[in-house]
Amino acid sequence: MATPTPASLLAAYRDTRYDVRLPGGRRLTIRIGDPPSVALILPRGDPALSSAIITACNPRSLPLPVADNRRRMHELVRALVGHGVLMLPAVGCAPHGAWREASLLVPAIPIDLLDTLARRFGQNAVLTLVPEARLRVYRDDWRRKHGKDAAIDWA
Repeated sequence: MATPTPASLLAAYRDTRYDVRLPGGRRLTIRIGDPPSVALILPRGDPALSSAIITACNPRSLPLPVADNRRRMHELVRALVGHGVLMLPAVGCAPHGAWREASLLVPAIPIDLLDTLARRFGQNAVLTLVPEARLRVYRDDWRRKHGKDAAIDWA
């Protein structure tokens, strides 16, 4: 299997839909560029907070065995709980169901904590939701070629 290029990974992230399980069993689907539900915009006016979708699975977008991803997600949950951060279960889904990845929606997370956790778990990017759904990318080596992409915030 060929190593994915930054351009192909960014395209895959853009095509991904993020399904969030809300209290009461309802579901919310989020895509890059979509304005998030008003109910998820909790950190109004505080630039140090955002709502975000984060995962610990498949660092650098390289597939890991299910057991490894499950262990990593438990570590992420423990880290978030340790910081007193609330979360909702979510899943990232590629079009046509070709790929699924467990994730968490964190309704209000300090940006510095989000960045620390994304880097700790080897993520290329996370999805921030304030003021709209956007990629927050952690790969400085991608910036030269993709740095002017309006859908990307560089950490």
